Amino acid sequence: MANSYIEYTSGLTATTYSVPFNFLSITDVNVKGYNGSTWSDLTVSSRDASAKTVTLDGAPSAFEKIRVWRNTSATQLVDFQNGSRLSESDLDTAYQQGLFVAQEVSENASTNIEGIGPQGPQGIQGVAGADGADGADASAAIPDAGAVGAYSWGRPLTIDAIAIGATSTAFHTWQQNASGTIMFYNSSGVNNGTTSSQAGTWKCMSGCATSSSRGFTGLWLRIS
Repeated sequence: MANSYIEYTSGLTATTYSVPFNFLSITDVNVKGYNGSTWSDLTVSSRDASAKTVTLDGAPSAFEKIRVWRNTSATQLVDFQNGSRLSESDLDTAYQQGLFVAQEVSENASTNIEGIGPQGPQGIQGVAGADGADGADASAAIPDAGAVGAYSWGRPLTIDAIAIGATSTAFHTWQQNASGTIMFYNSSGVNNGTTSSQAGTWKCMSGCATSSSRGFTGLWLRIS
């Protein structure tokens, strides 16, 4: 069972539903309805922290299922001060706030996360929109070398420092051909390795440093 939500597929003629998971405040608990294709926010008329229930303003019988979910604030709730006394209550609140927010994100409690591949128990669909298979999924095919989505080690043939996130259409893959040395590029060309020009646009993922007029290699991703 998820830690940040519960779904009801039966008994949808009722208006009051149990909240079996923990929360910092009952006001953090909300309800959504699913009509077979989309989720909609439902109006909660009242919440009962003691009974751990929420009551809707009308029965959600028009929906296939509903989700009672937790939406913990990410705004800092406890601010510890130097020399102040640490109470169990404050420590619990600070710890639980971080835990609850992490659970809600990892389980996609809000149903709003659109990502690549399955995410949490809900299984958000991937870019293909069919089965969630893509480069981030264990079931997805590994991209061919040099294809979009493939990683490679190298750099453009320059001596410039290249920042993480920079892109280039002049990327070269590199292969080391000498032991006990490092690959680099300088005015005389490629040292201790061989290179191969690659098509497409590549993005620097690890940064390519420069030193003493030498350009060093890094990890790149082909993005188009």
